[in-house]
Amino acid sequence: MSRHNNRLNVDDIKIESGVKVPERVYKRRSKYLDLYNRMKPGQSILLKGVMKTGISTSQCMSRIAKQLGGKIQTRVTEEGLRIWRVK
Repeated sequence: MSRHNNRLNVDDIKIESGVKVPERVYKRRSKYLDLYNRMKPGQSILLKGVMKTGISTSQCMSRIAKQLGGKIQTRVTEEGLRIWRVK
């Protein structure tokens, strides 16, 4: 593809037909879905010393909770990142 001044030239993009969309793979989501489903409202988990990973976990679980009509709360504590299942 040609680039001019770091811009993509859309005239160089080939339009294709008949390319099948692959099935979605939910590898990461499934472990968080399992974790969320094992928790009951009022229960929490503590992620010690893994702030970046913990925030990612929190975001995944929040998305899952929302899809299932639930809710979580996340707080940074002295011990680490705590995630509560609220609903």
